Amino acid sequence: MKKIYIIYLCFCTVLLYAQDKPLRFIELGIDVDTAFANSFIHVNDVFNKERTLALDLNKLAQNDISFTAQAKAGFFFNVNINSGFSVGLNAQVKVDSLGTLPRTLLSLLAVGNVDNPYIYSDTMKLNANVFADLGLSVYKRFKKLKITVQPALFVPLIYMPEPSVLYSIDTKDGIKADVKARADLYTPIPIESLIDGGTLDLSGSLDALLESYGVDISFNAEYELNPYLYLGASIVNLPLRPATLNHRTRYDISFNLENYNLLDSLIDNTLIDQIDDAISNISVEPKYNSDAFYQMIRPMRLDFYTISRPFRNNLWGLAIKVNMGFSVFSSYSSETQSVLTRRLERPQSYYYFNLGLGAYIHLWKILTVSAEMSHQEQVWKHRVGIALNLHFFEIDLALSLQSIAPATKEGFLESIKVSQAKGMGLTIGVRLGY
Repeated sequence: MKKIYIIYLCFCTVLLYAQDKPLRFIELGIDVDTAFANSFIHVNDVFNKERTLALDLNKLAQNDISFTAQAKAGFFFNVNINSGFSVGLNAQVKVDSLGTLPRTLLSLLAVGNVDNPYIYSDTMKLNANVFADLGLSVYKRFKKLKITVQPALFVPLIYMPEPSVLYSIDTKDGIKADVKARADLYTPIPIESLIDGGTLDLSGSLDALLESYGVDISFNAEYELNPYLYLGASIVNLPLRPATLNHRTRYDISFNLENYNLLDSLIDNTLIDQIDDAISNISVEPKYNSDAFYQMIRPMRLDFYTISRPFRNNLWGLAIKVNMGFSVFSSYSSETQSVLTRRLERPQSYYYFNLGLGAYIHLWKILTVSAEMSHQEQVWKHRVGIALNLHFFEIDLALSLQSIAPATKEGFLESIKVSQAKGMGLTIGVRLGY
């Protein structure tokens, strides 16, 4: 297999202020990041003095509930030749998921079926994936222009596109539900032996991983108009080659449920006790396909930004960053029908508008304090961070409040209230070097 160079996207603060920090000739570090957010349940609903989850059932049924969760861990090694040139290697694993609970189902949970005898029918949404990547980062400064190039090799270890979940519920006489679902789980290696309790062929799995990789590249360019104003642009995960997942495990699930009064059974906890009697005709049939040929790329993002430095001296500095851009999520599949033909499915594509504002204060080239707010991929994020840089050792900590809300005035005003936040995020970074 020919050599592939790869990439990791360095921390934004490091890219912005590398010239303000003491230069480490060799450095290595780790970054860990986790976050979750939703569009309904507030942080205060979960973390309260009474240690109980209290929900307003009247509001519960007004809108769909969206939720997202992410976790990633990365390692990097950099060699900074001088203040104008550096190279680095990095590796990362990222897990994320996104889903939606439909309003019709929430309405049934909120008001029950006694006073609301109607027939419900809707779909549910959920997708999830696990990515691993390995790469190279090259930074070079040309007088007033700074360029960072980051080619990357990535492998989707697990990918589940949006499944088909259809349900119909008749509430005229108790609860009678019919549920049918189809979920596809794509992997670069066959997993049927693991599901059936067997072992994994390590040699064959390694060959499959080497064949399934994708390649993308990221760029960042920043130009100094004057000592107080910088213009920049970045492209993250520009696809060069899609990853190919040939192994698919398809689950066709169906079952029926009968319950006299769903709301009462939820309140008095009898639904769980009667679950064996309530659900019948369960059918779960996994099917395996080793020629699925599902191709996908990583989410791509384009950003334009400005950085202003109104105050800057040997003791302290202030930088303000404003950015806007958009993200694109896209994938497509083709399944072999015969040796000569393939059936191509329409690409799944989603577009999100992003914007952000951040302020960064540097004290004595040792301490950095930051505050950021942004709307990225449906999520409002309000983040505060602190970085302590002792040259041979650096630690970065950041905490954020997050909420899935529209990029509107109302969405912003609700998300910025601490008591109204609907999610949290935590970032920890450690660097060692000399």
